[in-house]
Parts: sequence; structure tokens; C-alpha cells
Amino acid sequence: MNQNAKPVKIVMIEDDEGHARLIEKNIRRAGVNNEIVPFADGTAALDYLLGADGSGDVSSGRQLLILLDLNLPDMTGIDIDAETIEVPTDKAVSIGVVVTELVTNAFKYAYADAHGGDIRVRFQRGPEQTIVLAVEDDGIGYRGEGAPKGTGVGSRVVAAMAQNLGATVDYSRGAGCRVRMTFAQPSTGA
Repeated sequence: MNQNAKPVKIVMIEDDEGHARLIEKNIRRAGVNNEIVPFADGTAALDYLLGADGSGDVSSGRQLLILLDLNLPDMTGIDIDAETIEVPTDKAVSIGVVVTELVTNAFKYAYADAHGGDIRVRFQRGPEQTIVLAVEDDGIGYRGEGAPKGTGVGSRVVAAMAQNLGATVDYSRGAGCRVRMTFAQPSTGA
């Protein structure tokens, strides 16, 4: 084990107090003694993760495991095609937050009036030492323009994480919604 490794904090986002207690009890029962930082809502959790300026710099260097409670509607399926690509922890956190936000938005908005549909997540090496992350659905579509359907916090989170990754974000113009994020493959320091 790396003697310089920082302990992992568990960030638990759970709006049901009873469920939060049960989760923590089971974590402790499993012998995990890491610090648990609980939040009852996403806004407070984002403030913690992104900091007062919203840049995410405050989480740089933090070792975090994020447990996020999601109540999702019926769905047909999710397809994940991910290459194993080593990235520094701070970048991995940003990638995880983006995937979570985009998949959550697809569940909430793409198929809101239907009985679900497919969501595809791709994480692959691109040309010229880049990484490409794409999340797409066949729902009602969103082009990254106009007023958001929700509070707009998700769009700001994706933008902040993209900035942390030095990524470009492109929204498709076809059926459904396709969000494609491209960024330089970061050095892992190895």
C-alpha cells in the first residue's frame, strides 16, 4: 500500500434519513471505517464537491467515493462500452460526475413521457492521445441550447467538470440526444 495515499472519503447523497442510516450501518458492518460525509440533497453535495467558486478545484487531490441515491423511471436498458484507461483520481472524479449527470438527465428527460428507452455510454481512446466520452439516447432530444428542463444545475456541473478536464462538449443535431466530450489523455504521473 502506498504510504502517501490519502484516505478515501465517502460522500453519501441520500434524501431519505432512514436509508442513509441503513447505508452507513451496512458500510460499518462491512468493516469500512472511512469518513462518511452525508448530504440530504444534491445542491449541498455539489457545493461540497465543486466549492464556493464552482470550479471543482477544491476536490482536486481528494480521494472520494460518491454514493448517489437515484430514483429512476422504468427503462429499457443501458449499454456501456468502456475501455480501461488510467487517469489521475481528480480527473476520474470529474468523469464520474459527468457520466452520472448525463445518464441521470437521459432517464429524467429523454423518456419522461414514455416507458423508457436505451441509453448508451462510450468511454474510449480517441485520435491523437485524446479520450472520448459519449452519452446518447433515442429520446425527445436536447441540443445544449435554450432553457434547461430542470434547474440548470446539471448543465453547470457538466460545464465545470468539462473545464476541469480541459474538454470540449458537443451536442448532436440528430434524433435523441448525444453529448460527446473530448479531452487530452492526462498523464498519470507513472
